[in-house]
Amino acid sequence: QRLTICSSIVLRGMRSVNAVVISALSSIWARWASRALSCSIFLASWAYSSFTWLCCDRTDSQRRVVTKNAAITPDMTTAKRNSAIALARAELIVINGNGYDEWAEHAIEARSPEPNVLDVSTLITYTDGGDDPHLWYAPEVVRLAATRVTDALRAAVPGADDYFTARAAEFDASMAEYFSLIGELRTKFENAQGGAVTYAATESVFDMMATTLGMVDVTPDGFARAVSNESEPSPGDVAEFMDALADGSVRVLIINSQSTSSMTDRLREQAQSNGTAVVEITETVAPGAASFAEWQVTQLRNLERALGR
Repeated sequence: QRLTICSSIVLRGMRSVNAVVISALSSIWARWASRALSCSIFLASWAYSSFTWLCCDRTDSQRRVVTKNAAITPDMTTAKRNSAIALARAELIVINGNGYDEWAEHAIEARSPEPNVLDVSTLITYTDGGDDPHLWYAPEVVRLAATRVTDALRAAVPGADDYFTARAAEFDASMAEYFSLIGELRTKFENAQGGAVTYAATESVFDMMATTLGMVDVTPDGFARAVSNESEPSPGDVAEFMDALADGSVRVLIINSQSTSSMTDRLREQAQSNGTAVVEITETVAPGAASFAEWQVTQLRNLERALGR
């Protein structure tokens, strides 16, 4: 049978998996590795890039870009007809939650009976009253979500336990460098000469990863609050940020390269002119990255190099 995996993943037919991801950067076509299965799965937002290997054999996968605009993120994407149909038929739906893929949440609410949904945001307990939706930057959430997706696939496709166990083992192997590097950097940063490794960020995208690495956020409160509320920071907020970059209190400036402006350009210039490291990250999988793990490891290596100067 053909299993349709989508951000849109809708699987039907004979001996192949059709993985169509419309919410972010690409669609993934994969062959279902000589097993007859019948299941329809929908992976919303970031899940496609990290969990596809749990669904199908990587050796049979091909990827192709369906949008050239790397600045498009799932929260900006509205459900098109084909995506809505895919979700309506899906037996298992995986979403990020916390409003990040809100169109999918609305579509789920309209379904009756209620479908089987894994909302990744329910796997985390916020201790600071926040609701940061960038859960793919939280390593333990990624690990836990992979386990839950595997469990859900086993339940959705009875008799395929061995297949999904093999896919999970391959996924774990693909993520080994990612988790190992995070541990190494945390040890290095916690024992850094000169005290805590401080950072300031133009957006909160990287915050969960930075916390995991033991870094300390010194982004001016007013600036961070304005950005999180999707409003423009006041001139005073920007001036405070500029001063922090000049007085040495910030070790590294984190910039989301998919969301830049004349203001972020000024902050970059201020950091560079004062010898503060600058590291770019992206909210969605970087163009050219072969996998979620490769994307994340590349960014972490860039951070390590910038702070090792």
